[in-house]
Amino acid sequence: MHGGPSKKQGSHRGLHRNAFADEGSTLLRVAISKAPFESDGDIELLELSDFRAIGQLCFIQLAELRHRGAFSTVAQTFAACCLRCTRTNHETIQALPLIWYQVRATSADSAVQ
Repeated sequence: MHGGPSKKQGSHRGLHRNAFADEGSTLLRVAISKAPFESDGDIELLELSDFRAIGQLCFIQLAELRHRGAFSTVAQTFAACCLRCTRTNHETIQALPLIWYQVRATSADSAVQ
C-alpha cells in the first residue's frame, strides 16, 4: 500500500473542487447581477475592489477548470460581471472588461511564442 491518494480518491477531490466552483460561481453571479452599486440606491454593497476580485477569480478559473459544467457556470458569471461593469457610470469599472481581455490576449501571445 502506498501513502498517496488512490486514483478514485483523487477524482473525488476533483469533483468536489468543480462543485465548489459551480456553486460559488452561481452565488457570485447573483451577487454581481443584483447587488446595489453606485446609483442603485442608498445601500452600496459592491465596490471597485469587488468587481476586480470577482472578475479576476473568474478569469483564473476559466484558465484552470477542465470540467465542462463548471467551466460553463464560471463563463456565465464572468459574462454577468463584464455586463455589469459596462452598465455602471464608474469609468474605472467600465474599463475592467477591456483590461481583462488585454491581459488574456497578452498571455495568449506569450504562450504562442
